[in-house]
Amino acid sequence: MLLLLVILTGAFFWYVSDYYRAEDVALEVLAQNDGIVTQDNLTILSPSYQSDTAIIFYPGAKVEAEAYLPLLDQIRQTGITCILVDMPFHMAIFDSDAAEDVMTQFPEIEHWYLAGHSMGGAMASKFAAEHPDEVDGLILMGAYIYGDYPVLVHGEKAHSRYFSEDAFKKLSGNNKELMIVPRASHTDLYDRVDIIPFDRIEAFFKANL
Repeated sequence: MLLLLVILTGAFFWYVSDYYRAEDVALEVLAQNDGIVTQDNLTILSPSYQSDTAIIFYPGAKVEAEAYLPLLDQIRQTGITCILVDMPFHMAIFDSDAAEDVMTQFPEIEHWYLAGHSMGGAMASKFAAEHPDEVDGLILMGAYIYGDYPVLVHGEKAHSRYFSEDAFKKLSGNNKELMIVPRASHTDLYDRVDIIPFDRIEAFFKANL
């Protein structure tokens, strides 16, 4: 039994040690140090003026959190504070309630939105569904959904595209949008700033946030 436990533990750490690393374009965002602060397991991207609205972002499974900095850097330029959570073992399933601790650290924020990619999106939507009075909205990228209020972004060529399409069909209300990114795969939504539809995401923010 002890030998089996050792083998399983070793296999787990081998599995989680093989993850997607942030590209140079993402690390350049961090290096600019302009309104970007790292605090414990959080990276906070602040807009140029004070905001009462923030997005908490859960990364996808086995993806270095910093890979999403180009995306969040663009979003914060719309006047929204973005808080990126570095998850244990790069897997949001191990801390799906991370948003609760984040919210307590920023009492000045009045409107909270959760966002995430892949497994991170699923865990973000789980938190939103379990804390409907604390979360104003949900933004998912290549993820399945709990709850009833997101914008969904998915790559046209992603094998998991049906997650967003099925979820969108189940949603009610008008504060929803499905964005299928042409020629994009599941992993292109990490840091491919040249294809992520920032203009449509910004328009959705302005209309619904």
